[in-house]
Amino acid sequence: MDFLVAQVVGRKYSAAFGFESDADATKCAAIIRKATAPKKKDKNPKPAL
Repeated sequence: MDFLVAQVVGRKYSAAFGFESDADATKCAAIIRKATAPKKKDKNPKPAL
């Protein structure tokens, strides 16, 4: 990774990543998408105790 720029405005986060090569960017894009994917909701939530 060559650089990282991130900011927070209120409750919103954004970031820009810079990579040396297209190959590095492609490889890391999948990892970044997986890390930022919304959590799946449980179809059968457990009742509160």
